[in-house]
Amino acid sequence: MECMVLEQFFPLNGVDGVEEQSIYGDDVDQYRTAIGASFNDELIFKKVMKTRGKAMTWFIPGDVICRRIGLEEDRCDVLRPMRDRVFVSEKVDASSFKKEVEQLRREAIEGHKWKVRRDKTWFAIVDPQGRSLVMARRYWSKPFTVLMEQLCPMLAIHKVYACKPYRVASSWCAFKTMHRYAMENCDVEMSASQMLKCMRHAETIYMRRVALKRSLGTGRIVKMYKYRNRNNQAFWDRCFQMMDSGVPVPYSVKHVRDHFCTRWIAVSPDEMDWYLSCIYWPEWVLGGPVRFCKFVKGRRGRMWK
Repeated sequence: MECMVLEQFFPLNGVDGVEEQSIYGDDVDQYRTAIGASFNDELIFKKVMKTRGKAMTWFIPGDVICRRIGLEEDRCDVLRPMRDRVFVSEKVDASSFKKEVEQLRREAIEGHKWKVRRDKTWFAIVDPQGRSLVMARRYWSKPFTVLMEQLCPMLAIHKVYACKPYRVASSWCAFKTMHRYAMENCDVEMSASQMLKCMRHAETIYMRRVALKRSLGTGRIVKMYKYRNRNNQAFWDRCFQMMDSGVPVPYSVKHVRDHFCTRWIAVSPDEMDWYLSCIYWPEWVLGGPVRFCKFVKGRRGRMWK
């Protein structure tokens, strides 16, 4: 098993919201080899089974915590299995970008931030946990090139003049969702059809998000209309189940459950991004269960009916 080693990453006494389980048997030898332990080293390995709360952004199920017996250290090493998703066209040399992707991974983990990088023939996005999505091909579609240009400009005019903030925010929303879709639904070595699906989801989200233009801020500045079609009931049922199980969901989900006859409700741009990030769910049918628009001055009306 190929793993990355995060040195001095996990507190010795544990973290609230992280459930651990001891590891025994042949797996122990496998992890000892991965961490480079000698014969005399006494180690205890525990696997992260579940995370909740703020710990979800730092640790993921499958992480292996390595505690050394007899050493007084404040933090332990963590073994994290590689979960990359990679598509490389036959016309692109993979060795030309491997070093840059590894550097990008280190920057993402050390800064605990999303990182993105682009060249003429490849594009990579890495989440704060170090999981990378890499796509390499000689030619890109025009809509997808527009998305990449917002975050990694290659045109001379964009290198001089920054892209508009709402376009940058739209690209981030699209790429983060594309990354999440790839992690959940694609193979380690992605096929061409899987790669194209990732691109199509990103392009659709970008077009819907950028249509609102200057919809930036932290307040409830976006109008979300809820469709009452019965086909969308499965989507809301899944949202309600997530809320009951403790998964963080927007406040508007609770509002819809309490007032299912809601016509529209004001939401924040972050909430809008959350709904758009669900575009690949099987429960998201046709145009989706919701649509968004800006508030128009002079129009009045109740928040929900």
